[in-house]
Amino acid sequence: MCMKRTLVVILLLTVGCATINIPIQGEYPFRAEFSLKGMVDGHSVCFSGAILIVSATDGIVEVYGPSGLAVYAINIHDGSINILDTWGRILDKYTIPCKDALGIMAGFPPGGSYLSKKRHGNTIKIRYIWGSLILDKDMLPKSLHLKLDRRPIDVVFNPTGKMIKLMILSGYDRLDIELFGREGGRWR
Repeated sequence: MCMKRTLVVILLLTVGCATINIPIQGEYPFRAEFSLKGMVDGHSVCFSGAILIVSATDGIVEVYGPSGLAVYAINIHDGSINILDTWGRILDKYTIPCKDALGIMAGFPPGGSYLSKKRHGNTIKIRYIWGSLILDKDMLPKSLHLKLDRRPIDVVFNPTGKMIKLMILSGYDRLDIELFGREGGRWR
């Protein structure tokens, strides 16, 4: 009986998985300015900055202080996130299970295998091992759910032209981000 279940799971994983392919030529680098407001651990936060995404898995975020100087840099590579201070020293490290998270920020669904895809009216819900993604009729992200060990993260995308508003929720923490696309990406 156990052998039968194992064969079914292997068959589903090898045959049932597929990928979403969207042409990316000319869409990278994706450059954007952002402003961020929210509450983290009961404290109000407010930042501005810039983001440069060179591929679905690689990019850098600069966070500006009140004088407009970069006070933090966030290097992202294949799901590894390093937060650096002004002098380039690592302050903190994180890992997220979706290595293509930056591509989602630029408007691209992840390129890896998914478990299932279901159409709901004008949207498509795609389930991955790491969570789920809802796309609109143009295959642009509408919402993202990441399953993490500490607590899940939910992101809602609201694009209006070159402006993309993101609402990020994780437990009691909430961040509202406005991204203004300057170059590349699929949001236009």
